[in-house]
Amino acid sequence: MNKNKDQKEKNYTIKDLGKGKYELNFTIPADVFEQSYNAYLKKQAEEINIKGFRKGKLPASAVEPALKSEAINETFARLAQTYIWYSLMQENLNPITPIKQEEMPKILIGTDITFSATVITVPKFKPVKAEKIKVKKGDSSVSDKEVDSMIENLFKSSAEEKSDKKTEEKSKKKKDEKKKEKPDDKWAEEVSKKYAIPDVKTLDDLKKILKKTLEEQKRGIIEKEYGVNILKEAIKLSKITVPEEGIEYEATEREKAFMENLNKTDKSLDDWLKEYNTTLEDIRKAWHDDSKVALEEHTFLSAYAEANEIEIDEKEFQDFITHVKQGREVQETPEWINSMKSVYYKQKAYNHLYKAVT
Repeated sequence: MNKNKDQKEKNYTIKDLGKGKYELNFTIPADVFEQSYNAYLKKQAEEINIKGFRKGKLPASAVEPALKSEAINETFARLAQTYIWYSLMQENLNPITPIKQEEMPKILIGTDITFSATVITVPKFKPVKAEKIKVKKGDSSVSDKEVDSMIENLFKSSAEEKSDKKTEEKSKKKKDEKKKEKPDDKWAEEVSKKYAIPDVKTLDDLKKILKKTLEEQKRGIIEKEYGVNILKEAIKLSKITVPEEGIEYEATEREKAFMENLNKTDKSLDDWLKEYNTTLEDIRKAWHDDSKVALEEHTFLSAYAEANEIEIDEKEFQDFITHVKQGREVQETPEWINSMKSVYYKQKAYNHLYKAVT
């Protein structure tokens, strides 16, 4: 906080309400409001056509009676937003919910205007240093038993595909015969051709390839789990506490998005819940839990990036955008670009953390 700055000079005061909540009280000087108010009227007057006046020459005083209420509301809304965002920048506050502004104050032209707003943020914390994070990585090795189990499943599957629907007696006889059969080199070569597995001549060849494939799959899963656990431990050690108001807001936004998408289909909410064998209460709990994790991760990675001076590389970011857009039609609005920049920035912070821990 910039406690040593003159609060009057900043035209606002800040009160820490605890647990990440702040009350901001603002004063818009009378001359500042009046200047902006008159500028709004002047602009409107320039755009209005009235007989007897050349366009752009109509005095503001001529339109003030009709536009006074509108001009006051528009001027206050614009100035209030400017003052609020200026204070957030000065105090380094990052809201996690929309800023709650009190009802519009009574405004008299020529007098100072006061108003207040409440801001909810994640309470201040210091991101843990990477060297303090200790997480055990799982074992990605694959046992012969796991390979044999996969071979057995493949053999059963191929045997079932070959079986014919004949009489019960013949079917029983065939089943008895199948019990005696076991995977061999010939079967391994046949099944490998079916699944386009190259260079298989024997059962041992197939086992080696399957073992390598399983190890790669297992390694990928373990690496992902390891990264998730690193982030969980970092959040835990950093002692991050997300205010419940922030979690509830995020969960509500997820529910709104879900309902909007559902309304585009021909399904009702009840139909959807029955199809997925769940309840609205269970889904809301899942949204709540996911929102908590998402806010914790966003908060930590943003703070970690700042603490470690991680910067956005424009060329790297453009490559990231190109990758995201592959096979998709995207409108590159400023909002979308900013959203992608946030995703890229957090991913870069995560990669830095992962590398530092491992």
